Amino acid sequence: MKLGFRSVGLTLAATVISASVSFASTLPEGAFRGNSPLVNAKQEKAKENDFMSMLIKKDEKNSDSYYVILAEYTVQDKEVLKFIKLGKIGKLTPKSNELALVNWVPRMYIYRANKVSDLEFDLKPLMVTASGDIDVNSEAVASHLKLNTANSIEKATLTRLNEKNEVAEVVTFNPQRTLRGNSTWEGYVPGKYFGTTNSTGDDYFKKTVNTDISTDGIVNFNRDTVSGKFKIEEKLPKMFTLSAADNVNKGKETVEGKIAVFVDIVNWKSFGLERFTTEELLIINPNDASDVGFYYERHYNIKDEEKAKAARAKK
Repeated sequence: MKLGFRSVGLTLAATVISASVSFASTLPEGAFRGNSPLVNAKQEKAKENDFMSMLIKKDEKNSDSYYVILAEYTVQDKEVLKFIKLGKIGKLTPKSNELALVNWVPRMYIYRANKVSDLEFDLKPLMVTASGDIDVNSEAVASHLKLNTANSIEKATLTRLNEKNEVAEVVTFNPQRTLRGNSTWEGYVPGKYFGTTNSTGDDYFKKTVNTDISTDGIVNFNRDTVSGKFKIEEKLPKMFTLSAADNVNKGKETVEGKIAVFVDIVNWKSFGLERFTTEELLIINPNDASDVGFYYERHYNIKDEEKAKAARAKK
């Protein structure tokens, strides 16, 4: 579905006004969740494509444009949350997968959203160019976000088109399921990280480190899939690319040609608990939404570092 002009019979005066005054409606910045049993009070059993999170930030150079990260999560064949009745928590016996909040498969997309009318925005995928910059993929089919109310995501509809410009899916952000999330889109966050493919979320609490991001823009990976030093560069505000910094590395295809962002997903800061905050480095493949690099930030003190070194020495 391509968008055209709403009317070809505009008067000259109306044309002059619309050209000189920007649209009044804006997209709200922040994180928004919708279309998910995860936010259903009854905690229904999860279904396919059951959780969506949309992170929106303004384009600093264009007031009518935004950048959007869209994350989908499929919960696989298990209850979304495993709780036990009050009063029996002390009798909990851990079992396989019993403590996992959710077993998920992520898909992530990153777009530039351009306003096309007062309540309508076209979402074009971003890409890494041959020169290593981040730009809009002008050849890709745009998704279409239509607001129901100005400056609000509630009851907004996201229409996705396939390569033939046919409607493939229409997603509605229902009011009872459209919650403002705590997640925040962060700038550059140097530190120690743990890259994982664990789909249960359990690795959030581990202290293992296999990735180091320095203050001078170097990422040192030490994983089975990718290792060596890589240069990380901010190509657009809060959007980064990675490129090999030396010849002693492997798995560079794992990170090159992709878009890296730092997101505080849980965001304890919003509860006034900054000491618990943990950022995540997400490496998004613009050509394959299911290819997501997921890295948890790790906070180390001297004793933790000493214990880690001693544990490695015993191996």
